[in-house]
Amino acid sequence: MFLVLTKVTVNYLLSLPAFVPFQSFQSFPLFPDLFCLPLPSIINKHDMETFDYSQVPYGFGLCASADCPKASTCLRHIALEHAPVKYPFLPTLTPQKLQAMKGKCEYYRPNKAMRYAKGFTQLLGSLTVSVSDTFRWRLISHFGRKNYYLARRGAWLIKPADQQFIIHLAKECGLQLDDYFDDYVDGYNWGSEKVSFSDVISYYYLIGK
Repeated sequence: MFLVLTKVTVNYLLSLPAFVPFQSFQSFPLFPDLFCLPLPSIINKHDMETFDYSQVPYGFGLCASADCPKASTCLRHIALEHAPVKYPFLPTLTPQKLQAMKGKCEYYRPNKAMRYAKGFTQLLGSLTVSVSDTFRWRLISHFGRKNYYLARRGAWLIKPADQQFIIHLAKECGLQLDDYFDDYVDGYNWGSEKVSFSDVISYYYLIGK
């Protein structure tokens, strides 16, 4: 999934339902052109042991609830605990919303890492000419044209459910491989919230390795 940002949508994206507006980053420099941002942040090897706040997406809603039984495994609470001193005001779940949910949190975001696939160019090279068009158009129908081409070259990470869809389709086309994807990366699933430009720069630096 991609989040498209333009100058027109910036003001809308600076606020999230049920979260205090994130005023500290309103002066964050924005690129003027239309572009797409991959949502999941990449987890480096060391990040699995030590939480790195720099990977928290811009505008990601946080939670300060101290008595939540899931606080120790929730990215919203963990991120708040690791927030640097230079960010005094952050988008935080309001006390009113916490009370209204009555212990049944609808914003819980587990800190369990997911294995994302990156690219499937080798798979495409293994398809026969007779089925390659069918395979391509089926995936375009599933992902959309733009996301298909980004995913194909590894510029858009493929979540586990979509990996299974691609594998199933490849097998339908008569292809049996030991591995169907070019590479894999571990990442948190932050959900469909805003992401920072620094995340994008870090992301493209990582996928370029």
